[in-house]
Amino acid sequence: MDMQKAIDYLLAGQPLALATDFDGTLSTITPTPQIAQIHAGCRDCLARLSGELALVTVLSGREVEQLRQLVGLEGLVYIGNHGLERWEKSKKYVEPRAFQYAPVINSILGRARQELRLSGLVFEEKGITASIHYRSAQDPVAARKRIASLLRDLAREPGLKVLEGRRVVELRPPLDLNKGTALLDLLRKYDVRGVIYAGDDKTDLDAFRAIHRWAIQEERRALAVGVISPEMPHGLMEDSDLVVEGVKGVAEFLAILAEAFSRNQ
Repeated sequence: MDMQKAIDYLLAGQPLALATDFDGTLSTITPTPQIAQIHAGCRDCLARLSGELALVTVLSGREVEQLRQLVGLEGLVYIGNHGLERWEKSKKYVEPRAFQYAPVINSILGRARQELRLSGLVFEEKGITASIHYRSAQDPVAARKRIASLLRDLAREPGLKVLEGRRVVELRPPLDLNKGTALLDLLRKYDVRGVIYAGDDKTDLDAFRAIHRWAIQEERRALAVGVISPEMPHGLMEDSDLVVEGVKGVAEFLAILAEAFSRNQ
């Protein structure tokens, strides 16, 4: 589907929701997560569209407070920790079942700090989840293997999930919650008839598949926008309805969408 056809298709399915990942989609991937910044063009378009669409939401593996600060826009719904946290209408909600796993997750992260004697690793404690980034490791391939093996060994007894993304390995509670389930809750709550989701990583495939199922089951419209890069995961191209090149491509798509929506009013 080309971009203009995709936008025309969506405009016929209003009210419309816009949902997007953050890292690798609204912000270029950085050596450490702390220095990431939202693309100025993406931010401007989100601000513009938030006043026009029924729902604009940003979903991320980051903690929801950090995500909200990085985007810096009011009026959006923020989903953090892969669906375990939500910021909506000035209130924070955390999935209560996740709290019981926080002590063991943090304990495993502490043990990993002691056992993984590799330079360039970034250990990120996120309350109810944890991540180890290895983008800056001297040998990322070897680092990934060691991190994933250790975390799987340590997570086996408490039954935690060990999942991977772009140069990161994550520990999560064993709950059937992800970006897809969180997004579906919002689509139903806001009673939209169409949705766009833009993402670049493995965790975004959960959202792609969820909105496609939702569109079929509820006779709605869904557009999965894949953000392609040299590090894109297997399945991204196949599950995308439209692809764009990197964060710059996302900014261009959002600008065209905002302009088309304004003309359609």
